Parts: sequence; C-alpha cells; structure tokens
Amino acid sequence: MSELSNLVLALINDINTKNYDDLLAMLSPEFVHGFLPASLGKLNMGAENRNREQFIAFLKAMEQSVAAFGLQPPLELFESRDATGRDTVIAHLVTDGKSVSGKPFLNEYIMIIKFDGAEGSRKIWKISEFVDSKYSYDRLMAEMGTQSQP
Repeated sequence: MSELSNLVLALINDINTKNYDDLLAMLSPEFVHGFLPASLGKLNMGAENRNREQFIAFLKAMEQSVAAFGLQPPLELFESRDATGRDTVIAHLVTDGKSVSGKPFLNEYIMIIKFDGAEGSRKIWKISEFVDSKYSYDRLMAEMGTQSQP
C-alpha cells in the first residue's frame, strides 16, 4: 500500500480511537476541513472551514452525540493529483457507529484528502467531506425535534 493510502488508514484509525494527539500530528499547520455540499448549511456547525485545532475541537464536540464513529475501511480509495499537482486521495467511506443513546450512527462519505510535503514527510493539508445529505439532514432535524421536509 502507498504512503498516501497508509496515511488515510491512519486518519481513520485515529478518528475511531479518538487519538487526537496523533491525529493533530498528521495535520499540516495550514490544514483546512469542511463539509460539502455547501447547501448543508447548519451541518457545518458554525464553521465553513476549520483549521486543525477547530477540527479536533469539532470531533471532541461530536462525542456529545456520537459514542463511536465506526469509520470502516474504505470501500474505494483513489490516488490522484489535483489541478495544481497536489497529491490527493479520494476515499469512499461508511460508518457503523453508535450514538450516545445506543442508536446506530450509519453514514456515508466521500472524503477528498489533500497532502502537503515530500514523500516520507507528508501531512494532511485539507479534508473536504461530502456527506450523505439526506441522512445528515434527517439526523439534524431529529435532534432539533422536527420532521424533515420532502
């Protein structure tokens, strides 16, 4: 497996095990995280883009509703370069997690993960997460005590 794929697997492991110190060490000082599509609005929880410290704080805040993320090994993993030549991995992921109330936390993602640095010293520069919009919207509405609209 390539260095980039191994970094993505380490990212998944660190999120699942809540190993935030190791996760922080994997992130570039210029790190940026955000959710897509932009139409999700409230699901970004007040931040269109998060820096590395805000990303860790976001994951910790998620622990209030998600007991275990349960990110599974990627269903698909593609390595590429973006238009600027930056190393990029596109990962198709699903979760098999649990909410703090014991309900299943089942979600599906496409993560676009971009890297900084030379081989052997790469850091994650950016994560863009495309989430299962319907599931995420319905979950937000349930937490707010309202029904989703068709």
